[in-house]
This record gives sequence, structure tokens and C-alpha cells, in this order.
Amino acid sequence: MAHETGRSEAELIREAIADYLVQKSVLFL
Repeated sequence: MAHETGRSEAELIREAIADYLVQKSVLFL
């Protein structure tokens, strides 16, 4: 895990949650 990419763990978690919510909402359309 490279931490010098400027991306914090919280950012990655938020991105993962956003992707999950997008997929979930697509399923419920």
C-alpha cells in the first residue's frame, strides 16, 4: 500500500461506499 499517492484511507473508503451505493441504486431502478 503506497501512502504517498495523496489519497487517505478515509477517501478510499468513501469512494468504495459511493461505488457500492451507485451499484445498489442501479439495481433498484
